[in-house]
Amino acid sequence: MYSLGLGFLAPVAGGAQTTVISPRGIGPLQLCEKLSPVTAFFPQARDTLASGEGDSQWASKIAHLPGSTRITFESSWVDSAHVWRISTNSPAYHTPRGYAVGTLVSALVAKGEKLQFGYPEGFLVITAGDSIPFLVDDASAIAFFRRDYERAPLQALDPNARIKELFVNGDCRGKQ
Repeated sequence: MYSLGLGFLAPVAGGAQTTVISPRGIGPLQLCEKLSPVTAFFPQARDTLASGEGDSQWASKIAHLPGSTRITFESSWVDSAHVWRISTNSPAYHTPRGYAVGTLVSALVAKGEKLQFGYPEGFLVITAGDSIPFLVDDASAIAFFRRDYERAPLQALDPNARIKELFVNGDCRGKQ
């Protein structure tokens, strides 16, 4: 299973939280930090398991947020103690350049963003200039793969495609 998702930050004692998703993480919750402190920032976060190919599973925490949105903090099958991925489907979070769930991909292009297209495990993953990967809505992704996407990916993408999930991930091998 390929899971992605970030959401609305809960208040934290002693200060406000940021809703900016950077390549390093979200505010004080950085990639490769311990997974256990997530509940200090998201008291509603619950333990869960993410799963991958075969029988592989790894520890994760998911915080269900308003409007059927969520933020997910995943470890890895090789290291269940650290945050390897943070993802959200909440429009409350945005990239340093202001892109969020619901943003039209054509708006990024209109602002001059250079988009990079990737296809890991059959998913359409797009990355804009602020280095935050995202997924687009399912209908646009399906239509994309039915077109000549390898030769001209931007032309194969529906101009009405919208960001549906933002995520960041990192390689935490060697972290203590």
